[in-house]
Amino acid sequence: MPQPPRNEFYKTAPHNWYNDAVRLNPLNGAKLTPAERATLEARTQWMHNKTILLVGDSTDRFLSMYLCQLGLGGNLSMAPGGRHSSSYCHVDWLNFTAISWHVASLYETKPSWWMAKEMEFVSWEDRWNKFFMPSLVMGDFSSPVPQPRVRPDLIVMQSGLWDHNVFVLGKAGQERLEAKTEKEKTAVRPDFTRLLNYRELRYYLMRMDKVLGDLQKEFPDTPLLCRSLTQRTNGDQNAGVHQLDVAFAYACRRRDVEMMPFGRIVRGLIGIVDLFGDVVHFHEGPISSLYSNILFWYLNRASGGVEHRGKLVVKATDGPATTTKFSRCHNYCMLNYPS
Repeated sequence: MPQPPRNEFYKTAPHNWYNDAVRLNPLNGAKLTPAERATLEARTQWMHNKTILLVGDSTDRFLSMYLCQLGLGGNLSMAPGGRHSSSYCHVDWLNFTAISWHVASLYETKPSWWMAKEMEFVSWEDRWNKFFMPSLVMGDFSSPVPQPRVRPDLIVMQSGLWDHNVFVLGKAGQERLEAKTEKEKTAVRPDFTRLLNYRELRYYLMRMDKVLGDLQKEFPDTPLLCRSLTQRTNGDQNAGVHQLDVAFAYACRRRDVEMMPFGRIVRGLIGIVDLFGDVVHFHEGPISSLYSNILFWYLNRASGGVEHRGKLVVKATDGPATTTKFSRCHNYCMLNYPS
C-alpha cells in the first residue's frame, strides 16, 4: 500500500476519541467555548451508556484505572476478593463503565508453590463463578437482590505474564520435589530467561481456546478483541513471554478474533524506565493515553463507526455496540493487521 507524503502522514492517523472525552470531563476544568463544547458533545454522543470489559491482569487494571478514574473522573471500587479479583469503575456524567477481571493465569489448580498465597481461587472456572459473573451486577458486587447482568459493549482479553510465571515457577517446584538432597533442593532457582517447551505452549493453547470459547458463548453479540502481550522491562526475561504472545495470536486467529496490537506497539519502549512504575506496570502518561485512545477507537468501531486514513467514513451510532456493527471492518483488519 503506497504511503502518503511525510507532511501528510499524521493526517492519516486515527482520531483520538478518548482525548475528546477527557476534554469534556467536567472535573478537568477545560476551557471550551460554547461552540467547541457543542461540537465535542455531538462528536462523542455515541460514547454514552457504554460498558467495556477488560479480561487480563494488573496491567489492564492499572490502565483501566488511568482511563476511567483519573482521565474521566469515574468512581473505582474493588470486588470483595480484592485487587486480584475484579474491579468496577463508573463515570456518572458519561454513564460509562469499565470492568476489569483479573485472570490468575490459565492454570487449573492452586499448587503448593503458588506465588500469591492469599489467593483462594486460581482457575479460570472458579474465578468465573466467584468473581467474574458477580462483577457484572451494576454498582454492588455483593448485592443480595438479583439484578440483570450488564452486557458489555466491548471485551478485550489477554493472559500471558502470569502464565509465564506459572510455567517457570512450576518447573522449579517440580525440580525441588525431585531433588534427592536438601543441598540440591536449595540450589534450584527459577529460570525466567529460559524458553518454554512444547508441552507448556500446547497446554497454554488448549486453555486459551477454552477461555475464548467461554467468552464467545456467554457474550455472543459483543465484539471480542485479543490484546497483544506487554513485556517486562528486564528484557532478558521476555523470551518466554514472546513465545506466549505468538501462541496467543494463533489461538485468537483460530477463533476469528482480531488482535489489538497495543503490546507490540509499546514493545520498543521497555528500556525507557520513566514510562514504568515497576517491571510490568506503566505510569499514567503517554502509554496509558495511547492505550485509552486505541481502546476507544475499537469501541467506536463496535458502535458502528468506520475510519479510513484519518477520515470518518461512517459515524458511530447510539445504542449498544454489536458484532454486526463491528464486523464492517473485520475482514480488512484481519488481513491488514496480521496476528
